Amino acid sequence: MSSSDKDLPQSLLMACVLRRLGYFVELKVPLFVPSYVEKYRRIPASDVDVLGIRFDSAFSHELAVAECKSGGHEGLDEVLKLQGVRDLLEARRAYFIKARVHANAREVARKLDIVCFEAHRLSEYAARLGIDVDRDLELERRYVADRGDMEGKLSKDGAALTYAAGEFWSREYWENIHNLIYLARPVVGESTPPLTQHLQFMVIRLASLLCISVLTMCSAVLNSGIDDISRAVEVFLFGGPQARRQRERLLDELRKAVPRAKALPPGVNPPFTPLLTELAARLVLSPDQARATPTVFGSLLRCVVSADWATVTEAKYDEVTLKLTKDVCEFLLASVGLTKPAAYLPEVFGL
Repeated sequence: MSSSDKDLPQSLLMACVLRRLGYFVELKVPLFVPSYVEKYRRIPASDVDVLGIRFDSAFSHELAVAECKSGGHEGLDEVLKLQGVRDLLEARRAYFIKARVHANAREVARKLDIVCFEAHRLSEYAARLGIDVDRDLELERRYVADRGDMEGKLSKDGAALTYAAGEFWSREYWENIHNLIYLARPVVGESTPPLTQHLQFMVIRLASLLCISVLTMCSAVLNSGIDDISRAVEVFLFGGPQARRQRERLLDELRKAVPRAKALPPGVNPPFTPLLTELAARLVLSPDQARATPTVFGSLLRCVVSADWATVTEAKYDEVTLKLTKDVCEFLLASVGLTKPAAYLPEVFGL
């Protein structure tokens, strides 16, 4: 995100508000849709100025999206665009922020259950939430600038960063679990401890999104009615019973066609399935603490960018929540083949 973006102050303040309300927050998220014109590809559809996600104790998630504008025209088209983005993402909450919101845009937004804030009203609301508007805006602006500089120096990890910034939010949770682990392998698969600041950022960046994906899977696991959690994880690791069965049938047909092929896997489960089952079990057993792990990751990202871990220390997160956050990071590192993954993590996890 450019620091010269005229909408940036509104976006930064809305990010502070959503974070205070318990959301894991991303800025300027591009959205993609699949297309098969000429060949298969994913093409850009729109973007979200501010996107937040939070979980409840049953692992159901709530998405919030915000459109932030600085211009003076009426804004009705922008409200309708926001509703389209909201429907695309199946977001429960939507916010429209503008210097001045015209009456027609406000009335349409009210009918669509979109909350409108004029810029000065958003500042007042933020202050009532206990946000120090001037200080927190400056901290947020500094974080966005420093994070942008760090990401700019990680060009060799461009595929992972691009996926994390946009592709992630347009894909299903089970796709993200597979893809994030795949993308992490070339980034940290051959690293040695201690990790550099940039690699720490990449691990926490990918692990934060992996955490969101696994928590989403846990909701399906809880609702499956399957008593054996390992069996439930195997089913929902590919999106559900039907998708898993299709993969099993395909593998059966390949074995019939090439019975002596040594390259065929023994089953559809990826090698990391046992580790994922163990992680999911820990999350399911501590739901109230598990739902807060994305919030911890949000703090960790800010800490690693500034190389100052005081924010996490001062926040005094629940010990179980911090342990579960560490478990997600260790799962990612172990899944890409690293032994003794705890040795690669920042010392803050030892508190």
